[in-house]
Amino acid sequence: MATRKNDWAQDELKKQQAGNNPGSYYILENPELKAMLDSRLLDEFWPVIRQELESSEYNFAPNEDPIAEKHLESVQSGLALERSLLFLLFDGPAAFYRGDFICGENSWMMRSHFFLGLNKDVKPEVLFELIGNSRMIGYPPSLEVRKDPDHDDHFTINYQCGKGAGGGRPNHDEILKYIRDTIRANVKMHEMTKDGMISEEQLGEFLTVALSVYEAY
Repeated sequence: MATRKNDWAQDELKKQQAGNNPGSYYILENPELKAMLDSRLLDEFWPVIRQELESSEYNFAPNEDPIAEKHLESVQSGLALERSLLFLLFDGPAAFYRGDFICGENSWMMRSHFFLGLNKDVKPEVLFELIGNSRMIGYPPSLEVRKDPDHDDHFTINYQCGKGAGGGRPNHDEILKYIRDTIRANVKMHEMTKDGMISEEQLGEFLTVALSVYEAY
């Protein structure tokens, strides 16, 4: 007897109910769609992401296999299944950039998170402009203060954003260009501030680079 096309839902429900954490709420994943999205992420986008991470000359994750290193996960967008590929750049033990590239059947999204570590000698006027620039008002940066004498960073400014498209066939070349430009901009932001300082003279150049990714009116 031929298998009905929607039998995957019944099969997935049985797997969930037979698991170690039975309950009344389950998230069911179409295995064919999941495999297709993973293939797209690993074959079309991961090689470009990995190339940019390697070119930065910083340590990065995942190193080899995003699946084996558990950097692929499912996310829900309404009722649609999407798959997310997480990647990070490190300077020493701490990450300074986190990216999430999310792929759906007819959609994509790239989320970025830059961690700007600054020491206590940065001028207040510089801090105020870094977190209060009017061109980031739609998704303003957040400021954390660390009172740990054994830690170099006294302030951490978190820049976050997301960009994507859906509802049609995405322009593949434009997506790859955005991935490259975004990773390179975040590496440049870190290069400009990795000593934990940014002066008033450097502020304009830094914000120009930051706004190329994190501008959000």
